[in-house]
Amino acid sequence: MKTLTAFLLMALPALAGPKDAVVELPGCSGVCVSDEGHVLTAKHCIIGSQGLPETILVEFPGADPVKAVRVWVTEDPEGPVVYDCEGDGFPFLEIADKPPSVGEQIEAWGYPGGDDLTIRKGDMTGGGDSEFLVNGRVVGRFKANYSTAVTAPGMSGGPVLDSDGKVCGLISSGNARGSTFISHFATSTARLPGAVDGELTVLYFGASWCEPCRNMHPAIESLAEDYDLTEVDVDEDKALTAEHGVRSIPAIVILYEGEEVSRVVGYTSERSLRSRLSRIERTRGEFGAGFVIQCPIPGQCPPGCRCGCQRPSTRPAPPTSIPPATAAGARGPAGPRGPAGIDGTDGADGRGIDDMRVSDGKLEVLYSDASEWVLVGELPSGPQGPAGERGPQGEPGPSRNVTVIFEDSEGNQLAPPVVVPPGANTVRVPIERFIEE
Repeated sequence: MKTLTAFLLMALPALAGPKDAVVELPGCSGVCVSDEGHVLTAKHCIIGSQGLPETILVEFPGADPVKAVRVWVTEDPEGPVVYDCEGDGFPFLEIADKPPSVGEQIEAWGYPGGDDLTIRKGDMTGGGDSEFLVNGRVVGRFKANYSTAVTAPGMSGGPVLDSDGKVCGLISSGNARGSTFISHFATSTARLPGAVDGELTVLYFGASWCEPCRNMHPAIESLAEDYDLTEVDVDEDKALTAEHGVRSIPAIVILYEGEEVSRVVGYTSERSLRSRLSRIERTRGEFGAGFVIQCPIPGQCPPGCRCGCQRPSTRPAPPTSIPPATAAGARGPAGPRGPAGIDGTDGADGRGIDDMRVSDGKLEVLYSDASEWVLVGELPSGPQGPAGERGPQGEPGPSRNVTVIFEDSEGNQLAPPVVVPPGANTVRVPIERFIEE
C-alpha cells in the first residue's frame, strides 16, 4: 500500500470533477484517472531532449506538487503516457466506456501557457489515423479523433471529456479550426499497472489446425507482453479445455482472482481485447450494469453465464460428459399447402416467315425480318427410281450442204470454202490450203 506524501491530499474527494482531477505538468497538462494517482498525458508534450523523464512533479489544484514515476508509455509516436503518483486517495475522472459520437459536444481541459485551468468546447467531427510531425517531417501515424474545440499550447495532454463528463481522449494539437486529440481507444487501453488489486489471468484456447487461431495469434503474442496470458492447445490439454467448458476455438477466458469474469469466442481483434481487459483492470473485475460478457453458447444463457446479465457470483460447473444421442422422433404431419406461385412472364414473340423453298434437298426459309434465305434443315433423299423408257427416234432433218469458211480475226480468207454434204461424218481439209503462197 502506498503512503501519503501530502496531508492535503487526504481531504480531496475520490471521484471528482475536472477542476480537481485535471493536473498541471512541466510544460503541459494531464488528468488523473484512478484514486491510486495514475495520471495520463500526451507523449509528445512530456518528452524532452533526453527522452521521456522517469519521474516528474504533478500539481493537483490546491495541493502541493507530488512526485510521479513513469510506469507505461505507448509504442506509437503519439499517444498516452502513464505516471503513477506517490500516495493514494487522489481525485480522478472516469475513462469513458465508448468514444463520443460524431456531432456530440465535447470539452477540452488544460492549462494554456501555464495560465489558469481553461475549458474549450466544440463538437466531435470524426476520427482515424493522423500524421504525427516533428519539425515539419512526418515520423509516423497515431489513432486520433477530431473536434471543433480550439485549444492552445500548454493544453496538450489535458483531457477531452464527453457529454457525460468522462475522459474520451487527450489533447494532442490544435489550430484555429479545431483540435486533434488522442483517440478514445488509445486512451482507454493505456495500461494502469497496480490498478487491479487481485490477480488477472488470461487463458487463450486454440489449435495448430485452426485457421482463425493462426490469424489471431499475433494479437495474442502482443497481449502476452502486458498480461499474464497462458496459451492452451485444446488437443494437448483436454483436461483444462473441459474444465473451462471450451467447445469452440479460438476462445479467451479472463479470470479475476481465479473466477471467470469474461469470455470471448471466435476471432477478435487486438483492439477489442485490449479494450475489454483495460476495463476489467479499471473496475477490478466489477463491470457494473450495462457491461456485456459474451456467452460461450451464442443465443443461450445457461445458469451462471451471461448474455447481457450481471456478473455471476460463481462460474458454472462444466459438463463432465456429453449425453448420448436419443432416437429420432416420429415424423410430424405434413404442413399446409403453400400459396400459389406468381404468374410467369409472357414468352417472346416468334419470327414470321414470308416464304420457304427446297433446293438440292435443303429446306430454306425467308423470315419476315430478314432479306436472305436461311437454311433450316435438309430433306432426306429417297431411293433412286427405275430408268424411264427410251423415247422413239426422231425424224431426220432436212438434207442440205454445209459450207465451212476459213477466216482470220480480221475477216481475211485463209483457204477456199469447203462444202460438207449431208450425212458426212468427217471432212478432211489439206493443210497446204492454209499456207500462203
